[in-house]
Parts: sequence; structure tokens; C-alpha cells
Amino acid sequence: MSRAGIGLCTTRGRASVRAFLCRMKPNVQPRRLRQRKGPVVASNKPSPSESALRSLDKQYWLQLGNDWPPARIAMLCEPMYGALLNNTIDTDACAKSLEARGARDFVKDALYDGIPDLSEGRRDVDVNSDFTPDPTIDLQGATHGSATSGATAGSDVTKRISPNILCYTFPRGEVTRLPEPSLNPPKGILDYHIMDPAALLPVLALGVQYGDRVLDLCAAPGNKTLALLQTGCCSNLVVNDSLMSRLNRLRHFLRSFLPHVSGDLVDFVNSDGRSWPGHESSTFDKVLVDVPCSADRHSILQDEDNIFINQRSGERRELPALQLSLLMYVICCHQTLGRLETLPSFTHEI
Repeated sequence: MSRAGIGLCTTRGRASVRAFLCRMKPNVQPRRLRQRKGPVVASNKPSPSESALRSLDKQYWLQLGNDWPPARIAMLCEPMYGALLNNTIDTDACAKSLEARGARDFVKDALYDGIPDLSEGRRDVDVNSDFTPDPTIDLQGATHGSATSGATAGSDVTKRISPNILCYTFPRGEVTRLPEPSLNPPKGILDYHIMDPAALLPVLALGVQYGDRVLDLCAAPGNKTLALLQTGCCSNLVVNDSLMSRLNRLRHFLRSFLPHVSGDLVDFVNSDGRSWPGHESSTFDKVLVDVPCSADRHSILQDEDNIFINQRSGERRELPALQLSLLMYVICCHQTLGRLETLPSFTHEI
């Protein structure tokens, strides 16, 4: 074939392709993309997790001093999870199965056997060392601020903690993972919930007693709400969240563990916690407010949904004022001038 023939075929081929593209997308014309000029330069901008770690290094060095390096190592390690047993079904078989794998009920152990607190973290530790602090926390120290470890049966802290709270974890240094919860055939609900055991500390510190009317002001995603219901002590639990989408997910989450999550036992309210509509006509025996926070451990481990991105800098600056306003408002919802328990956010993160 001559060169003229080749050129004619090429021209016809291009015209056919152009006509085909125009028929498929009439509003799109084929064009050549511009190529970037100059060498590609790698960005030195830190990731959100790196920015979070730098910020925490500055903040906690000032607040904690030599206690920060071991705590930093613990926060960078793989999180430890626990299995919160569902008391609406028979827990004996589930507890025996977890104990056979080496798991222990950390609430019972802390109350009666005595588990060392985080004093191990007070040693001077090199940040680059392999030291791993004990992740267990003395419940008496967490709720009353004492330096003792463990609690004796019959003490005030023991009486305040519901015996129905059963949460199984593996010992420190154990790499075994908890098995996925199974569905209980008769009721169609899960036998336990895998969660961060630190989320139980506010519930234990609250000391819910039988017949208490309780308000969970910032309830989503629902770990603490489920723990409150597992105590079996709430005569009425009011669950509030500022976003309806989160409240609906919370309702669906609770239905996975409880046959009935409506009626007199649980009330769902969608409202801003700083202007909760029921404060004028309703008072509560106990109020749990898990205020929004910077989620330090999540922020230094994951870039997704990280509060340390530049677009959320304003939200991060407003957190202290939001936390204070929620705390001040929730005091107005309390029935009597009773005890106010607060847990440091740093303790909760560990």
C-alpha cells in the first residue's frame, strides 16, 4: 500500500473514532491533556496523624513530664479490646468459652484480686525501647483518685459497681484476638460486644444503683449506653445525641443486643446537649456526659476522619469551650447536689 493510502486510512480511522465518541457523549470533545512541566517534587507536608503526634508531644510533655514517654508507647501500640457480655441471655456458656481461651473478667479482677495501676509508667523509659506499660487500670484509683490497687469486698467502690458488668480481656502481652460474637438463635441477638475496655470506666465511676433514672447526654456511638443497660439498674435511660443519623444508628446498634429498646426503659432524644429540652421538667439520679474530644489515640494512628486536618482546626480550638458548656449544663439536670465524678481524658485514652 502506498503512503497516500496509509495516510487516507489513518485519517478515516481518526474520523471514525471522533464520530463514535461524539455519538456516545455529544457534549464531550476529545482533547489531549496537558503534561505537567518540571520535575515532580515530593510534598513535605506532614500527614494528619503525624501532626497529631507532634501536637500531643508538645502538650503532654508539659502536663505529664516523664510519664509521657511510656504512655506514648502504649498509645502507639495496637489497641486492646474486651468482650462486654450480654446479660439478656445466659452468660455462663459464653464466659466459660472466653475463659478457656485465657480471657479474664477485668472488672472482677480489679475489684477483688487487685491489679497494679499505671505506676509502672512512672519509670523513665526510652521512647525507642520495647517497654509496654500495663494496660489495666485500678478501678478504685480511677473513680476516687486513690493510689491503692484493687478494692476489698464490701467497700464503697465495690457496692457502687454493678456485678452485672462482665467484660473479658486477655492479659497484658497476650496477642490472641477475641473471636467474633455469635448470634443467639432463640432471641436473634449477639452474645457479647467487642469494645475498648476503657469505655467502661465512666460507667463504673457513675455507680448506677437499682431504680436510678439516668441521662446519657452524648450517647453515640453507644458503647457506654449498652454498658449502662447491662447493669440492669436503670429504671429509665434517656439517650440523647445532637445528630439524628447517629441516634438512628445507635438505636439499631442496641437492637442487636436487646430484644426491646423502646417503651419505658429507653427514651431516644435528638437535641443539642447544651440546650436539652427536658431539663425544666425532668431531673435524673445519674447523668453521664462523654463530651466530644480530640480522640488522641485514633488521631495518631489513622488519617481518616482525623480532627487534626487543617479543615477541622476551628472545631479543634472550640472543643474546650464545648466540653465546659456541656459539663455546666448537665449539672442542672442532676436531681440533687451529689457527687461529681470526672475522668481525665488522658486516662480514658489509655
